[in-house]
Amino acid sequence: RLAIYAPDRAEARMHYARAEALRDGLDARERALLHAMEPLLGGDPGDAARLSALAAQRPRDAEVLALFARHALRWNIHASVEAATRATTSEPERAQGWAALARSLRHLGSFQDAAAAVDQCLAISPQAASCYEVRSEIHSALGSCGDVEQDLQLMLWMTGARGQAIQRKLASSSYAQGRSADAVMVPLRQGWVSLPDSERRYVALIDEASVRALTGDFAEAEVLLRSARLRMSAESRAHADVARALVDIYLETDREIEAARIAETCLDNYVACASGSADLLRVMLHAGFISWPAFQERRAEHLPPSGAPAGAERALSAVVRAHARWIEGFEEAAEAVPALPVSALMSDQVDHDVHADLGAVYHLAGMPGHAIPALRKAVMTCDMLDWPVTYVRSFWFLGQALEQTGDIAGACQAYASVIARWGGASPPSQTAARARER
Repeated sequence: RLAIYAPDRAEARMHYARAEALRDGLDARERALLHAMEPLLGGDPGDAARLSALAAQRPRDAEVLALFARHALRWNIHASVEAATRATTSEPERAQGWAALARSLRHLGSFQDAAAAVDQCLAISPQAASCYEVRSEIHSALGSCGDVEQDLQLMLWMTGARGQAIQRKLASSSYAQGRSADAVMVPLRQGWVSLPDSERRYVALIDEASVRALTGDFAEAEVLLRSARLRMSAESRAHADVARALVDIYLETDREIEAARIAETCLDNYVACASGSADLLRVMLHAGFISWPAFQERRAEHLPPSGAPAGAERALSAVVRAHARWIEGFEEAAEAVPALPVSALMSDQVDHDVHADLGAVYHLAGMPGHAIPALRKAVMTCDMLDWPVTYVRSFWFLGQALEQTGDIAGACQAYASVIARWGGASPPSQTAARARER
């Protein structure tokens, strides 16, 4: 159970190894559950085939149904809601089922119903950490970052966990409330403790780089990210994250050729960029490294398979990234819009960086009515450390879209948010310079 419910992937892997060593002492159901969960603990979070099969074999097992509901979120929201509902019906006094239902409803965008499920969960088990975690997600979606912090602190107090994922969310909510960079770093440092040595060395550098980028210290962020690359194994999935972070910094500081070189290096040398990296190809296209026909051909190779479940989180995110990230100008935006999934505009099944990309493209395409809701979702988030540059740029695009609709006061407020963060950036921020001109 420690492996299955650990809030952090590194912690889950550690507990799973111990459970596997002791599997002979488990009964048949427990061994089946351990087998079903193995691909999901530290591996591919979307590989729920074993768990799906187990849920079909045990249609009234509330724990199995709740676990299936949690993992089905990534590929079929309706299957997730249905499984969670069955879990609460099978064992209405089991808090886990209500927590699963709350999370599923939150992803569906039914915040009021999700909050009611959380209340039911806490009425059954006032110390259920998963209930506080889901409540923090609801508050984050609503932009109530102080409440997010309180929920996560309660979760930590209940479990005694020090997982990096939770501490990272605490750091994000701290930044969203206007605290200093030093204050934001405190929970991040606490989260590093739970990581294996091999990960801690580069995760710490990436985390600090994100905070530096949020505050406009691009020079130091670049140094930290380059150092992180040297501490990763060639197989690390984090190479793609670091490449995108460096590209963001280079583009923001008017270094297009350097951005394209980083993109090319990742695509040519690291498995992390071998698929789902059409956005990096676009950076190379803009710098003249590849032609338009070559870009189109290679982009198709990076798109999710046509058989991907409609509305699946990963498929939606991959399509948006392929067609929307790092778009420049009206012509590119107009070409991209027909390929974008309109369902993702206000979807709560995708992360807010997806809303940021969508909003930027719809603004550039001259569609402020589509852009503004997506951009508002992006800028009101309490969780932005994974996409700091895109987050701050979203205020610029929101200002532009609001200006198009005649909301001058709202536009000025959005521009001021850019200047407050990047007005003194080093090297200078192109976005802040444009915001000042408005």
